[in-house]
Amino acid sequence: MWRYKDLAAFILLAAVVLFYRYSGVEAQDRAYVSTFIADKEGDVYVFWFPQQEKEETVYAVHEASFQNALEMFTENSRKQPDFGHIRATIVGDRLLEDTELTDRLFTELAAWQDMDENSYVFRCSDPEDLLSADTEDTVCGIYLSELYENHFGVQENPLMLRELMVDWENGERHKNIPRIIVENDGCYVE
Repeated sequence: MWRYKDLAAFILLAAVVLFYRYSGVEAQDRAYVSTFIADKEGDVYVFWFPQQEKEETVYAVHEASFQNALEMFTENSRKQPDFGHIRATIVGDRLLEDTELTDRLFTELAAWQDMDENSYVFRCSDPEDLLSADTEDTVCGIYLSELYENHFGVQENPLMLRELMVDWENGERHKNIPRIIVENDGCYVE
């Protein structure tokens, strides 16, 4: 026989399950971002957010802050962006040369909880060329992370985004970031 406390607990549990079941975003309604790319153009950031679906259009977002770019990307995306599965983070050379702008970006990323900070970090002289490079029908972030793992092996300590942000905050700004070279429509890690 049900007691009133048990009945109240069951009703509360059922309400919570129903509420969270219909308030979440289903997997098919998410856009899984595989690569985070940031650079500088003039005095503003340029961001690209390639997704795991190769056929998705990748466009540049020019904004004064990462938060503004994220809002614009979310508004223009057909699906809810999911930044929890990023395999590669690419930072352009122009952005790395501007330490003030890079400081602001890393501060914003550190405060944002949805970013996967366990992604490999690379640098590139022109990220836009990288996006048009032949990655053998594989998404850019997955291609680069597998290329890095196959080239350097798992015994190396790869540079991860979390480590780069902490070192940058502690004044170690000349970190040896693996460079991506784009040549003849292909790319490799130096």
